[in-house]
Amino acid sequence: MYILLSGAKKNAGDFLIFNRAKALLEEHLDEEFTTFFRWEELDDKLDIVNDSKGVIICGGPGYNYRFYPAIYRLTNPLEKLEVPVYPMGLGYSGIPINTDDFVFSEQSLEAINHIHSQIEYSSVRDVLTQNLLKRFNINNVVLSGCPAWHSLGDIDKDFTPPEEIKKIVFTTPAKIKFAYQTFRIMSLIKRKFPKAEVLCSFHRGIKRDQYTKRRMSYTYHGIAAYAKMLGFKVQDFSYDSERIDIYKEFDLHFGYRVHSHIYFLSLKKPSILLHEDGRGKGLSLTLNSSLDVSAYESGAVRKLKKSINSVIENDFEDYYSMTDFMRETYYKTMVPFIENLR
Repeated sequence: MYILLSGAKKNAGDFLIFNRAKALLEEHLDEEFTTFFRWEELDDKLDIVNDSKGVIICGGPGYNYRFYPAIYRLTNPLEKLEVPVYPMGLGYSGIPINTDDFVFSEQSLEAINHIHSQIEYSSVRDVLTQNLLKRFNINNVVLSGCPAWHSLGDIDKDFTPPEEIKKIVFTTPAKIKFAYQTFRIMSLIKRKFPKAEVLCSFHRGIKRDQYTKRRMSYTYHGIAAYAKMLGFKVQDFSYDSERIDIYKEFDLHFGYRVHSHIYFLSLKKPSILLHEDGRGKGLSLTLNSSLDVSAYESGAVRKLKKSINSVIENDFEDYYSMTDFMRETYYKTMVPFIENLR
């Protein structure tokens, strides 16, 4: 039996990461699994945890300045854990975007070193995370991609360009500073694809609650209202990931949500991502994508338009190598990482 740590609270992408991680583990390990949340203390669960074969971290915010004991509570002290901890496809938090400026707290770095001293290796989401850990002399890591890269049943499929762009998903940003840019992008989509059905998707929800502040909610409501004015459908996908299976019906994704981008690529469907932080940048670098755009660029909307034109003119040629690399990573690193847990 293994203990799985979930990081899912509200964002649909976090649920997707955990659900796909669990599916991968169930596919390749003949084991039982017990799930706790990353913010739960394990001190009062030691009879269960220390009777397991190990703790598998299945989701973020990942390698954060406050990795331990804020992001991952685990136990205090960490030595109470008598079983190994395995980070699975874990990435860094994405902030700051320049990983050269990233630091861990003293407690976090001690915990990460301790975790890696107890295992043969962990797996990471992207090259930025791998290089960041190397900077701190943590070298027993392999690049497996995010668990959400790997959709069982779709891994061996080849990328097939859409014959026609009939249905588009546009995912909205988490940061409200990109609201005006979002309006411009939605207008661009409407001009470029006037006959297409467009779904405006909110992965972190629209309404105010314990995870969404009033100011953010006001901005999200404004984006939703503008989308409806353009004729887009609007949907809130927070607190779930299964509902985004509706994306299977769509031909193309543009937007800010990293895990919508990953979801489309995992289904061998085209997507263009706007980077809000280093998570998007790390993904694009890992997949060697020149199509994705930094949302911080002054000409981001213009560059996105150029990427859209390039994708269509080149008949989606760039996506063959991206999706092939994702499949290769599944067989070369993700499966061996999981099977090594036996």
